[in-house]
Amino acid sequence: MNKRFLYFLISLFLIFSLFMIQCQHEIHEFGKENSSKSAIGEIEEKIYSNATMEKEFADDGVAIVLTKAASKNFRIYTPEDFPEIECLRIIDATVHTMDVIRQQLEAQRTGDWSKLKERIDNGMLVNEDNFRRIFYIELSVKDKLNVLHVINILEQRDDIFYVGPNYKMKLSALPVPAPSHIVDQMQVLNSISLPQAWDIVVGHTELMVGIIDSGIHATHLSFKEQIYTNFISGRDFTTGNQSGMVAPYGMEDENGHGTHVAGIIGANGTGVIGTCWNIKLIPLRVFTDFLFAYNTRLIFALDFATGVGIPILNFSGGNSDNCVFTYAAINNYPGLFVCSAGNNYEDNDDDIHSFYPSSWTVDRGSLPALNNLLSVGAYTITSTEERIAISPDIGWDYGSNWGATTVDIFAPGTSIWSTSISPNYIQASGTSMAAPYVTGVAALIKSLKSNITAAELKTIIRNSAEHVPQLIGKCNTNGKLNAYNAIMQIPIIGTIDINFDNRGIIGKYHLFADGRGRIVDYKIDSNIISFNPNNNLNYISWGPVPSTIANYINQSGRNNLPVDIYLKVPVGSVFVSRRYTLFSLYADIYPNRVTMGVSPRTSTLENLNLLDRRKILIYGYTY
Repeated sequence: MNKRFLYFLISLFLIFSLFMIQCQHEIHEFGKENSSKSAIGEIEEKIYSNATMEKEFADDGVAIVLTKAASKNFRIYTPEDFPEIECLRIIDATVHTMDVIRQQLEAQRTGDWSKLKERIDNGMLVNEDNFRRIFYIELSVKDKLNVLHVINILEQRDDIFYVGPNYKMKLSALPVPAPSHIVDQMQVLNSISLPQAWDIVVGHTELMVGIIDSGIHATHLSFKEQIYTNFISGRDFTTGNQSGMVAPYGMEDENGHGTHVAGIIGANGTGVIGTCWNIKLIPLRVFTDFLFAYNTRLIFALDFATGVGIPILNFSGGNSDNCVFTYAAINNYPGLFVCSAGNNYEDNDDDIHSFYPSSWTVDRGSLPALNNLLSVGAYTITSTEERIAISPDIGWDYGSNWGATTVDIFAPGTSIWSTSISPNYIQASGTSMAAPYVTGVAALIKSLKSNITAAELKTIIRNSAEHVPQLIGKCNTNGKLNAYNAIMQIPIIGTIDINFDNRGIIGKYHLFADGRGRIVDYKIDSNIISFNPNNNLNYISWGPVPSTIANYINQSGRNNLPVDIYLKVPVGSVFVSRRYTLFSLYADIYPNRVTMGVSPRTSTLENLNLLDRRKILIYGYTY
């Protein structure tokens, strides 16, 4: 074939191809078909904003979500990249998440994952396939009509998956001030089987839980030693800074909502006790004293949490707008996102009454269900039953939302006692109070199995729900939170009986699948928790060691058996579990300040001799 003729055919084919692409583009422009061609040719279903002037949103900017293909370009965007509109600056709301993605790509290239070991151990690697970049564009003109005009213009771009306004969100609770102490909590704690769960686990001192809310009144006595103050401090996102202003220990909470939520999750037992009271709380402030926040603050908080590796977040708020850039931020986040179902006493399954982020537990158009999001409704405890919280029970205008498919589970939400911005304690009601119980139980589970993923956490909490007749058809599990059921879904390698001073079995040692050991099912014995070491030496001895545990120790190459002792000590008039670690020389136990020690010779596998019944010498006293 003549070369000139061949070149002619190739040229003709290229011209025809360009013509067809242009025709397809013009059809898309004219009919606004729900598809978007990225810069490298991947077709994605575009989502268009349904914003109107009647909705509540900021008048000074818009948020955009890039297509997945365009998100792979890690370059810095400036106003020059958006010549079709007038804007002041571009705020990257995924800068921290993008840094994690870069580290993961570098690890894939070099094969060296050592810098990401902590993320791997905590199940906090980012899903690169789901990643989308999110930007907030500050506009030159502050006007809601201009916002809608800019949205219409930017929707024509092929590299933009979604563009929409910065909607307002609101909190989900009404506080009722009153004094209280821990005894007032017991009905609620028993209703979700928390005391039984505490016999196994009460948390992990280095586990971080983020509270996306109005801040935390960190100087309250119930938060002593609970607020993270090391390399990660809380952040205040109400200033407009996408990385948040540093909010160290002592950050104030102007309205008390975040403080109340934080107490339900992790109060230390002074006055009230949290669901998981041996963890570190990190305040991520997005709400002001006016009890509303813009969605951009939430996505900034999510990006920060991803960057520093906070594995569990609680968000007790939302709105009725399907804000796609918030969806994208939660989808980028590798941890578990627990949120409230809302307080409008409506069915979230109905598209008209959806409440976001909660309603993203199911597919919404082209947005797949988020497998790292848990939606929580609130129930009321009466003398005869537990049922969905409604206005006559709790003194608010409406009641808890529900949804046979969209709401995952119910938790206590009526007249809940917790911390306040004063030294006292208050009651509050709403789904804002229900979500933190689920967050706390998720932290208990994570304490037992650190590398568990967000999707696995969600599955365990849903599968362990306790069925309640009055909640059938109100959520997709037909029931309420059960902490003990959830904890017992973590696999156990084996169990050893524990003897104390030849008095018979006083407990059982469980070795869990992640290699952590717990002593559970123990008897309360005052001689164990209070005696004078100068006059009395007491002994703990092991029962027969099953082959499953012996094999685990041999195969893992460990030189000691991980042992935590959970003993019950009085907090007010109630006994709760506190932790001792045998292989630490001392452990302070608050509030009774119990100190324990252990003979150093028992800290190695060689001296412990698992196939023998050696005695581990412990001693302790209270002061």
